[in-house]
Amino acid sequence: IYQAVAPVVVSGSASALTDVAKYLLDHAKSHGRASQGRLSFWTDTLGLLSAWRDPNCTLHVKKDVLDGRKALSRKTLSSEDCNKRPYRGKRFVHIGHFCMMEAPGIAPELRLPRYRLTVAKQWLSEWYETCGGGNMTTLQ
Repeated sequence: IYQAVAPVVVSGSASALTDVAKYLLDHAKSHGRASQGRLSFWTDTLGLLSAWRDPNCTLHVKKDVLDGRKALSRKTLSSEDCNKRPYRGKRFVHIGHFCMMEAPGIAPELRLPRYRLTVAKQWLSEWYETCGGGNMTTLQ
């Protein structure tokens, strides 16, 4: 499951994950080769993006992730927000490093990476209390 181009949730059977791992290894070998004595730039994210675009690869992509910057765009969540955009149809909230730096709903003293779990738990607790939980899960 992607947020923009970065995978934030990857799940599947053992054989499916093994296939993805093999694809990534092959992709790294062919795209991360040394060039003129230097290594080329390669990441697992670029490998997964390539797999997603590869018609021979059966990687399924869902967009069930709510950007943490949207989830934490204000200080409080109202019951009217629960089934509206951007929350509707989302199953995960990705509270990434950009969210920690930029979201106005995060107090300045909690913006350090060590507080990401605290912020995620606070938001999820507020979500459950305000919206009854649903399928939402926080990602870090």
